[in-house]
Formats: sequence, C-alpha cells, structure tokens
Amino acid sequence: MTLLDLFKPNPNTDLQGLPLPDEPTATILFMYVDDGKLTIFSKLLETNVKLLAAAYYRVNQWLQKVDLTLDKDKQELMHYTRRQQDGSPAIRLPENNGTISTIPTSSTVQWLGVYFDRKLLFNKHIAKITSKVKAAVASISMLANIIRGLSHYYLYQLYQTYILPVILYASVVWWTGKKQHTQAISVRATRIEHSRRFLSLNYAIEYVITHLQEISQRIR
Repeated sequence: MTLLDLFKPNPNTDLQGLPLPDEPTATILFMYVDDGKLTIFSKLLETNVKLLAAAYYRVNQWLQKVDLTLDKDKQELMHYTRRQQDGSPAIRLPENNGTISTIPTSSTVQWLGVYFDRKLLFNKHIAKITSKVKAAVASISMLANIIRGLSHYYLYQLYQTYILPVILYASVVWWTGKKQHTQAISVRATRIEHSRRFLSLNYAIEYVITHLQEISQRIR
C-alpha cells in the first residue's frame, strides 16, 4: 500500500464510528515530490484539527515502516475561513515515540511557491511578487539607461523571459481581480518606463493585466 492509498475517499467518522455532525469531507493528501499537504473541510475548525491529527498519525506510521521521517521544521497549520467568530485552534500531533507536538496556526503558509493566508486574499504573495519584480526591473533598467544599451527589442525579450514568468507564476491560483493587486504589479513593472529604449513597455503591461483578467473570468 502506498502513502496515497491511505487517503482514498472515505467518509470521516469519529472514534466511535458514528458520522460527525458537522459534515467533514474526506481527508485529502496532496503530494509533490517530497512536499505533502493534508486538507479537510468541515463546519468546525476543532473538528478539522482532530481529523488532521488522526491523518498525521497514519502518515507517521506509514513512514516509520519504510524508514522515513517527517521534517518537523516544515510542519505548518492553516485554517481557511472568513467567519469572524472562528478562532485559531492549534493542532496536537501524536508522535511515534508517544509524545505530543503542538503546532500553532500560521498567518501564511507557502505551498509550491504560493503564499496562502487565512482568508485567501493573497496579499503576502502579491508583496513577494512585487519585491521580485522590483529587483528584476532594477537590473534591466541598468541595461536600458546606458548610452549604448540594449535595443528595445532585446529589452522586451528580457521582460518577457525574466519578469513575466515571475508575475504570472501560479496566477490561476492567486489572481482574484482585486484592483490593489493590479496596481501593485503594474507600478513595479512601469519602472522601466523611464527608459526611452523600451518602446514596447505599455504593450507588455497591458498583456500582463489582460492575461490575469482572463484567468479571473475563467475561474468564475
């Protein structure tokens, strides 16, 4: 049996085998290379942490049988909710040696390069993007501001291959159409506008915004 086989869709039940009243989904395990993520949805966060702890124990047991261990430094907990009355219950994880590890809720968690927050606003992710774009634009601007710098064609190619991938990476996940996100990205990108050589800048920025808007429409 593989690790993923442990989490084939089955209704979650409590310790007595009775259905839980707050309608939890099955616990889902996502894997990418050596990164794993346990996910569950229900009406109560307390139920979520209870079932996640049980799933964690099953994962730990399976890993022990194949002489593998979990990286404790990468363990994080995130509750996704916008209800004001919801708290942030920590999770108590049973370890193979009989001890209990307590993991508090994180303000954001990074999964495959995307920063997720409690309300899925992605503000931190946008801040990370704009910081990377700022550094990239500064580098390209140095090439554009010299007297005999690169032509606008090569500058535009750098923009397409160096900056756009940073902006558009996983945009189908984090793009929500928020005006402040659009402004944050475009402001950083337009720093190259001072270069008289980068004649295609406006088109490049328009391409980015249009692409993101198309993603938003598809999600809806």
